[in-house]
Amino acid sequence: MPERGRKHRDIISPVRPPAVPAGRAKPHDPSASGLGREPAHQNATSPVGSVIATSSGEWDPAFETLLANVTRICQARFGVLHLREGDTFRVAAVHGAPPAYMEWRKQLPLIGINQFPYLPLARLARSKAVQHVSDLAQEPAYIERAPPMVALVEAVGARSILCIPMLRDADVIGAIALYYLEPRPFEEERVVLAKNFASRAVIAIESARRLKALWHELFAGARRIKLSADQVLFSAGQEGDGCYRVDEGLLKASVADPDGAERILAILGPGSVVGELSMLDYAPRSASVVALRNSIVSFVSRLGFEKFGQSRPELYRYVATLLANRLRDTNDSLAATSFLSIKGRFARALLRLAEEFGREVGEGRIVIRQKVSQADLAAMAGVARENVNRLLHDWTSRSLVSRHAGYYCVENLGELQREAED
Repeated sequence: MPERGRKHRDIISPVRPPAVPAGRAKPHDPSASGLGREPAHQNATSPVGSVIATSSGEWDPAFETLLANVTRICQARFGVLHLREGDTFRVAAVHGAPPAYMEWRKQLPLIGINQFPYLPLARLARSKAVQHVSDLAQEPAYIERAPPMVALVEAVGARSILCIPMLRDADVIGAIALYYLEPRPFEEERVVLAKNFASRAVIAIESARRLKALWHELFAGARRIKLSADQVLFSAGQEGDGCYRVDEGLLKASVADPDGAERILAILGPGSVVGELSMLDYAPRSASVVALRNSIVSFVSRLGFEKFGQSRPELYRYVATLLANRLRDTNDSLAATSFLSIKGRFARALLRLAEEFGREVGEGRIVIRQKVSQADLAAMAGVARENVNRLLHDWTSRSLVSRHAGYYCVENLGELQREAED
């Protein structure tokens, strides 16, 4: 996408600098304190860089995206990503699990390797090898009536498992478990894909760990700033004097379209870094960033950023990745505005929120863990609020979307994805 000149380049992409809608927000006093066709295994992990970059080391969204892709590619009924903690495994992400599984894991959040030595997870930890069981009812752990296996088979209905170790050097750091609800083996092609995926997942996790540590070091001792709801952090056209990390709350980055209407480019939750492009090109801000609710951010000045970058030059590589993924997201949004219907644009906006802030709660239902108003949903999609209200009513009646206590829940991900293609 061609650039419009230096003064228009900053945090998200080459965009027109807007004015903040009148009467919408209070200015922030800077002196105040207080994201060609590839092989299947590449498709499975290709969203990872975007998730990790946009989340600045927030691992859960990365795990959930990784797991959703490998579960889909391997055509499993549901999948679980476990991380090892000493002699136990805990759930880091779940995709497509029946409600019975979610309820069971609430009661047993940690699975002990020594406590249940016959479980596939325990055998995996000892052998560091794939565990592939085509009929769980024939498993020693089930025959011995180990409570986790009995619950998995009899309450959840799982009958086959493919359990892939996640290895860092010679250490098991986690495992990916894929399930069928009928007793049958996973095809060899699916096993190979899952193993390849697990290797790439380890690389992605290690990248997330390093990035999280880098951001933590950069913002250690940074000045913390409190923002009230609707308060402007910075406006388009202002000098880029530093960058910020969102510690608490929720912010939005927006521009104005040619008619003066607001267009939201990104919703920024805890862990997100904003304003970093002007640290590279010294250009003014190209978008306005406003608090959607009471928030706290940490501020690092340009001088502090440059000093840190001199001692940790890998900072610039991570920033470049962050900016590249944001530019890609913005290009996708612009393409949607040009070629998709109102329904398709709004569906894409909801799916984007589900990817960034969603948490699966069983049966593929995804709760968006941030409250977003209809006005902001409309500004994300570039449609009128009346259209958002009409579409939400339609999708609610068709059980595609629901709303509980101000939080939206995607009830039927596949159907909503089909709506996004319209």
